[in-house]
Amino acid sequence: MPDVTPAPAASAPAATNSPSPQVLELNPDRSVTSPPDGAPALAALPYHLLVRDHLKVHAAKLWEHFSSDAFQQAHAEELRLALLKATYRLDRASHPELYAHVDVCAAALKLTVPVELYQGPNDGTLNAALYFVPDTARVVLLGPIEELLSQEEIRALLGHDLSHHVLWTLHGGELLATERALSALSRASDQGAGASVSACASERLFKL
Repeated sequence: MPDVTPAPAASAPAATNSPSPQVLELNPDRSVTSPPDGAPALAALPYHLLVRDHLKVHAAKLWEHFSSDAFQQAHAEELRLALLKATYRLDRASHPELYAHVDVCAAALKLTVPVELYQGPNDGTLNAALYFVPDTARVVLLGPIEELLSQEEIRALLGHDLSHHVLWTLHGGELLATERALSALSRASDQGAGASVSACASERLFKL
């Protein structure tokens, strides 16, 4: 596996400029003010774009695999089956407070795709996970979120995962392909397959 230590500028394409992300303001009533029209809710950091450009050059086959239509379609089918096997759908009529938080977060993030919530297994954790497909934001709740978290904690949890959907659709999905490639390199490093330890560090930093 190739090393993902950033290459010298001369041997890798320069990262393109990215719009500066706007600050989402918290109002006294705990609602969120969306950025002005035309301003991006979120934007990739320069580091994200540098890692993306490096992988395109120095891990080209891995990059092509994770950015291919065939992989995207196979992964979407895996997620669909995982949702069927281990979750159940939370509809808006039965969970209006959850979807009220969704609506606030979606407006703040300028998210335009529909959002679906699912309840996953109660494994002792309080968390959520985004099951990413481009045309729908599917968030799986893990544990008794509604019973044990405060309203602000629920909103923060949902906003975190919905922000992943926004970022992973930027630049034609290239940031998602970058994260998947880094995860593969990190796993190879853990298994002693020759990938650099820097892959693990890069994956952790990329996800921050």
